[in-house]
Amino acid sequence: MGQVKSIQFLHAADFQWQVPVMSCATAASGGGLYPPVPEEISRILREAPWESARRVFDVALERKVDFLLLTGDILEEETCGPRGIAFLTGQMERLREAGIPIYWKWRETLEWNDWPENVFILPPGETQVRKFRLAEETGTVFLVSWEGEKPDFARYDLSKLPGEKLPFSQTLGLRDAPFSEENAGERVGAYVALGENEPRQTRVWENATFHHPGTIQGRTADVFREGSYPTFGVSLVKMDLEGKSPLSIQLIPTETVAWQRTRLEVPVEIESAEGLAGWLEEQLALHGKGVASGVEKILRVWKLTSQNPTLQTVLRQIFLENLCPMGWNQERVGEVLLNRLRRVGETYSPGIWSVSLEVEERDLIPAEWSRSESMLGDFLRLVQFHQNNPDADGGEDFVSHTLDLDSFLSKTQLEEELQVVSRISEPLVFQEVLRQTAILGADALHRLREEES
Repeated sequence: MGQVKSIQFLHAADFQWQVPVMSCATAASGGGLYPPVPEEISRILREAPWESARRVFDVALERKVDFLLLTGDILEEETCGPRGIAFLTGQMERLREAGIPIYWKWRETLEWNDWPENVFILPPGETQVRKFRLAEETGTVFLVSWEGEKPDFARYDLSKLPGEKLPFSQTLGLRDAPFSEENAGERVGAYVALGENEPRQTRVWENATFHHPGTIQGRTADVFREGSYPTFGVSLVKMDLEGKSPLSIQLIPTETVAWQRTRLEVPVEIESAEGLAGWLEEQLALHGKGVASGVEKILRVWKLTSQNPTLQTVLRQIFLENLCPMGWNQERVGEVLLNRLRRVGETYSPGIWSVSLEVEERDLIPAEWSRSESMLGDFLRLVQFHQNNPDADGGEDFVSHTLDLDSFLSKTQLEEELQVVSRISEPLVFQEVLRQTAILGADALHRLREEES
């Protein structure tokens, strides 16, 4: 039999079983809420990390890879418990029966170490070299795991190798660290498997390919750019052991739940909540495409803006409902819209579950409000002053005024429940609070002015 000139392996990272796909009580970055979901969807969300992990091993078997690389956050014993250990052991056994070895770069030492015999542990904190021999001794691949800037081969005898070093095109590196040019100087092999919790990325540095496949299942829409729907999965790597052909990396999807964050400019001709609902239903069909096969559910976060003053009133109410979910006693426009979108979304395949309806803050207060000679105008001008002068007390343009709330609170309140909210030191948080204050106060004062009129 001739010399085998290439190998094919699977690289997976960051199972993160301890991180839920969606927190039903967590505020989204744009002000919307993640409300409770029906049991059917809740079940899909609970099982998504486990189903995605099972698909990793399915791919390894279907593609008949030479071996599987595991890096990053694969298993946390405290959070995954016996179920995680039993599940992972069972999946590893499937590969053992097929004769597929697993090379697992540990992020930290685990107490449980009774893994199937096809699992080879690469522990943290030390340089370790493993050999993978191809069928019938037709070739050898070296796997090098290390910490720090470069591996330490002091305890390995490399004298019988050409040039007394590992052959570059037949060597894989495994590092639990993100890519940086500072630590990329030590090109151990043609492929370096990264394992830090990072988005999917590939960097080529002096003929060496540094790659992180990303997590196998997305957890939230907050990490996505607007309109960007990344696919999560594993990497199928084909590597020429003679270094004559370029290395090939193919993304194989494993996610069962796909997140989408959709930002939409509502057409100016739409003026009512009913018109907005009909228009959003049309957008479901347009934006429900492009997900990977195998996805069971699409989770959609909507973010809306409009230049129509009439519709801005509707959007402002939705924003305030999200901002004050427990204290809103009027008809909940956002909830009505969400329920309608969810009913329509379930008719698609895969079903689309509208998680939240968010509103951009920038167009919610008409410019003429801040120019009016009224209590509303004074309030908005004062807010704008503090936005531009966060350390000021009011200056010459206003009656002496301060945002320091200490004088209004008791000692007990300052030391306990109101300590955090009364003293905002982070500039970005301070500006966010001012923006939300402006919208909340302006809406209340505008309603009062309309009632008086």
